[in-house]
Order: sequence, then structure tokens, then C-alpha cells
Amino acid sequence: PLLPPRLPPPPRLPPPGRPEARRTRNVHRRPTLDTRRIWIRDPLATFTATDAEAPRGIVVAGSRIVELVGSEGPASPVDAEFDARACVLTPGLVNCHHHFYQTLTRAHPGALDRELFDWLRALYPVWSRLEAEDVAVATELALAELMLSGCTTAADHHYVFPEGLAE
Repeated sequence: PLLPPRLPPPPRLPPPGRPEARRTRNVHRRPTLDTRRIWIRDPLATFTATDAEAPRGIVVAGSRIVELVGSEGPASPVDAEFDARACVLTPGLVNCHHHFYQTLTRAHPGALDRELFDWLRALYPVWSRLEAEDVAVATELALAELMLSGCTTAADHHYVFPEGLAE
């Protein structure tokens, strides 16, 4: 399975109000979006959420869908194509409540088929022993699973903070 590369942590900024904070205030500028036109070509189906159809796919530029492609192909030239013949195009799903670290204990024998409070009593001792690396691995695994299921946005309700997590 392909996992996204682990990203380095963002640079630490000094607390606001200190002189060096003013010098580094604009460190996190939003990157320029890619404006190349990419044709996601010939999917099995495309959900457009409108009466419009896109039998030959869509064209994206940056983070926007700029064209629903009809049977004749794109209306103007594209810079790249993605073969989507084995894909269905749908909007990304949004998961508003997740606990990434719980991915590691999903099949813990002592917690299977339990009611909520019995389940929590079985797992809290396990979660209390998680280390920073465990949380990092669980996060990568949870995000990979979410991406494979079509989820593009997730909110992690994280409340387990092992020592060393801040580093």
C-alpha cells in the first residue's frame, strides 16, 4: 500500500509580541495553486450534483473544476490527462468526527462486541500506554484508510497526549 510521505513539522514561531515574531510573521504564506488544466478523462461515472452531465470527465485547474467534459472532449486545450477509466468521480467525503489513534485498537480482543462503557474500560488502559510514535503511525494509517474510502477532509477528536508528542 502507498502511504503519503511523512511531512516535517512546521517551523516553530516565537510567541507573539517578541521582536523575532515580527520578522517571521509571513513565513506561512499560502502556496500558489497549480493552474495547469488537467483532464480527468473517461471515468465510469461522474456525479455532478446538477442536471449537467460529464460523460468524458472533468477538467480541473488548481483546486477548481473548470469544465464538465461532454462527449466531444474538452472545449480548450489541457496540459495533462489522468486516465480515470476504472474510477468513479464523486465529491470528497467529509468525516466530522474521528479518533485517529483508535485505529490501532479497532480489533483489540478485550473490546470486541462490548457496550460503550465496557468498551471504554477495556481500551483506556491500552490508550494510556500509547507513545508518540504510536499516535504518528495511527494517524498515517487512519488517513490512508480515509483517503482510500474517498474521504478528503477529517476532523480528529484527539484527547490522548503521550509524553513526547509535542516534539
